[in-house]
Amino acid sequence: KYSIKLNSERYFMKCSKILISLIILFSLATVLTAQVKKDNRILGKIGNKTYSYKEYNQILENYFSFHQSNGVKLTDQKKKELNNQCWEELVAREIYDAEIAKRKIRLSNQEIYNKVMANPPAGVKGVKSLQTNNKFDKNKFKLAMEKDSVFKKNVIDFVREQYTYDKLFTIIKSGAKVNQDSIYQNWKKLNN
Repeated sequence: KYSIKLNSERYFMKCSKILISLIILFSLATVLTAQVKKDNRILGKIGNKTYSYKEYNQILENYFSFHQSNGVKLTDQKKKELNNQCWEELVAREIYDAEIAKRKIRLSNQEIYNKVMANPPAGVKGVKSLQTNNKFDKNKFKLAMEKDSVFKKNVIDFVREQYTYDKLFTIIKSGAKVNQDSIYQNWKKLNN
């Protein structure tokens, strides 16, 4: 009985090793297959827009590059924070765009032109040909906007989205009726 028991234990151990090896191989194959398919799988959906892993990773890499070019050190912790922030901005953008469409908010080229002339965007201020002694020259900018229709169109297109969001926020803020007493009463109601 002892030798039969010992042989059956050896057989069980041998089968267990084979089984474990097969499980590991299967798991490895699954992980490798998932890596290949991962780029095409759906990561998430925001409103009507669906994002694959590949699309989102490209957006995220651009987001990392933008922040890195602005002096942000990309530690693992910072990448996690930026990943969350990037996704939240995609969600916010979808919400804003839906609200802009619902409210039919449009800005004319003249509205945008007036805003740009009053407050030139930072990206334009960095253009060397619009500077005098390494400082932004508003007169050169004004002349470029008047004389170069392609430049003017590019500047207007560059800021259109941001100014449209700004207009949405202004409309929402103007409709909010808030005073200190109502904030305090609401806080008091929510907190004992």
